[in-house]
Amino acid sequence: MSTAVNLSVNEGAKPERLLAVMRYPDAERSIAKARQAAPDLRLRSIGALGLIVSCSESPKARRQRLRRLVIERQALEELLLHGPVLPARFAGRAALPSSLIALAADHQDVFEAKLAEHEGLAEYQILVSWRPDEVLRSLLVLPPQNATVDEKREKSANAAAAAEIQRTKLRDMIYAELGGDAHDAIERPVMQIHDIAAAAILMPRPDAEDPRGGQSERDGSSFAVMGNVALDRLLTKIDDLWSGMLTVRCIGPLPPISFATIALDATDKHDTLAARRQLGVAATDSKAIRDARKRTLKAAIRENAPGDVIDALRAAADHLLRRGARPHVDTEEQLSLRFERADATEHSSLARHGEVRTGRGASIVGAR
Repeated sequence: MSTAVNLSVNEGAKPERLLAVMRYPDAERSIAKARQAAPDLRLRSIGALGLIVSCSESPKARRQRLRRLVIERQALEELLLHGPVLPARFAGRAALPSSLIALAADHQDVFEAKLAEHEGLAEYQILVSWRPDEVLRSLLVLPPQNATVDEKREKSANAAAAAEIQRTKLRDMIYAELGGDAHDAIERPVMQIHDIAAAAILMPRPDAEDPRGGQSERDGSSFAVMGNVALDRLLTKIDDLWSGMLTVRCIGPLPPISFATIALDATDKHDTLAARRQLGVAATDSKAIRDARKRTLKAAIRENAPGDVIDALRAAADHLLRRGARPHVDTEEQLSLRFERADATEHSSLARHGEVRTGRGASIVGAR
């Protein structure tokens, strides 16, 4: 399929929000089910890529934003069943269709490389907690009947200190297990006193044809999450670090929200033209920009140019490199692409605070 940009899509078009990028054949197979969760989704093809977009604006009110986030998360999970999905930042800026098409056409190789990087993988969000009162009781050495108030306080303080030592030890062991078994892992902050460790991990995604899809099962001491044996084994190993005292929660499979969320930045065409003039470069490929940067900086240093002139040249080069080559279209609105990791997105923040609980299987290991 040709990557030529058809600007007719932009005639009278309204801005759209990018929700995700997939390979087009994968997106085409799954878009019908995704639309059951979010009927306003649209699929656009650009070469081998499929852009999933929404014509709906991101709601301003918090409750409506959360509801919309859940809807879009469910739609992305449907898409994930048929191939890798690169999610876009929730509530990211809306853009004209021509701008999104030009971005995808200009960065097709980048998107394809990222999709290949996440082939067969899905994100799982792990939260390990304990019950502080039970932990303290297990560590408390009871004072004798005739103990003084000070002695009782000392015993309680020693138990609290032992609990904190145990928390640190367990946290290190949990992250070691996650880092050793997962394809990739990101530590995330814990927010509650009963939480020990939180992480986002990349693991092989379950087969879309698995008949147990969407179920969490327990067979004796064995836990099955979406038929994912590797994840099952990892959760059981974490639970066994202190058997009977830990609760391990797993949310997923999800698109790689914490690892490769698409973020779009917009620049004005006139800023780009000014940067080209400043560097004296007409082409926008990275080699031409770097050569122009080196050439102009050398000339400025040779002529003892002020520091602000040198800083401006560096800023112009950085602007053009971030923007990337755009051979297909030159619009007023120009988008540049970056991928965010860790907790830079609202998806991660909301899930971390327990306000969003989607995911095809939510397994609780070790909970009584």
